[in-house]
Amino acid sequence: MKHLTKSRAGIASLVAMIFLTLGPNIAEACPATPPDLEEGDLFRLAFVTSGVRDAESSEIADYNAFVSAAANAVPELVALGTQWFAIASTATVDARDNTDTAPPGDVPVYLLDGTMLAGSYADLWDWSIAVPLNVSELCTTVESNLNIWTGTGGFGTVEQALGTAAPTIGSGSATINQQWVRFGATASSADHRFYAISGVLTITSTPIEGNTWDNVKTFYR
Repeated sequence: MKHLTKSRAGIASLVAMIFLTLGPNIAEACPATPPDLEEGDLFRLAFVTSGVRDAESSEIADYNAFVSAAANAVPELVALGTQWFAIASTATVDARDNTDTAPPGDVPVYLLDGTMLAGSYADLWDWSIAVPLNVSELCTTVESNLNIWTGTGGFGTVEQALGTAAPTIGSGSATINQQWVRFGATASSADHRFYAISGVLTITSTPIEGNTWDNVKTFYR
């Protein structure tokens, strides 16, 4: 797939303090500092969209565009220089292929608040995740409308595809028994949230242009 090729070729070589310029309360709650990473380590970020839409389209590009628009509305996420992909499946594209997370792969995935979601791609698709994927691109914990469009089963492959009459939904409050991606199904005309995942990012010791070392030192080892 064209966008997957771009994702591999364009792996981001920097990671910034996501909420550096936001208000103090948000910055304290969501520094996005993976605490167990060292310089040169790879990782990815994931969020659940604060906005909602239907699942009537059978084109995965439409869902990638939706989650990308959510991320691109946050300057600190734009500064990462990465692409964003929906954790979602259509009849022709599995979620793990759309997100380039098919095992094997030792890249861990974190929420925007720095909490580990999964330690590897195999860990992401073993039917369970470490914590609920319920932090939005705005770095707020989502507590309502936790039905998430996925079209996907626990192994990352299509279940009841987006674009069909009643696609699979996941639960943004679940962590076990594949329920985070496969909790039930509902009419595709309903408006629900989506999960998003970044391209691969790298911890680097080079401060981001325009920021002082003091501002970003907690992000670098």
